[in-house]
Amino acid sequence: MKLKKVLSMKLGLNLSRQKDKEDIPIYTNKDMLDDLEQIEVDKPEEAIIPFEDGTHTVHSGDVVYNFINSMCGIVSQKHDGKSINQNFAKIIFDDKHIDSKFICYLLNESSEIEKQKFISLQGSIIKKLSPSVIYEFDVRLPDLEQQQLIGNLYFDWLKRQALIKKEQELEDKMMKEMLNKLTIMEK
Repeated sequence: MKLKKVLSMKLGLNLSRQKDKEDIPIYTNKDMLDDLEQIEVDKPEEAIIPFEDGTHTVHSGDVVYNFINSMCGIVSQKHDGKSINQNFAKIIFDDKHIDSKFICYLLNESSEIEKQKFISLQGSIIKKLSPSVIYEFDVRLPDLEQQQLIGNLYFDWLKRQALIKKEQELEDKMMKEMLNKLTIMEK
């Protein structure tokens, strides 16, 4: 089945056409990567005052696709109310037929989609997928229960990877501080 049968995409806001763009809280690539990691280590951001134009604002639970890094994620509560720019699209779908986490797994990791991405991008100078290319991807959708299982496992794995990375960073920091203290004590 083609992806266009189960989802559509709403492109982000073209900021060059906005007058007061400094006042628009923008959902960034870093925000999406934070949402995929699902760990809250940074200080909470100040309350977001959304730029409500009705179509480009994302809310907690929305699925977004990043055209720059060809990744898909789910907006967290931390980024609720931000607007997406033209580097993103909001994915619209019926959650009675397809699971949000499964969509992310499909577009980010599925070998079935990876092969189609590779074929679609052959000969391209700019390695960027368009919505029309994504719509044409062929997928086999398991039943909703199986999708939820796969999606939950995928997000658990992403969180585990992020925690391992964070643990390594903290261990490195601790070791460097300890070595620096020992060096100072020697003198």
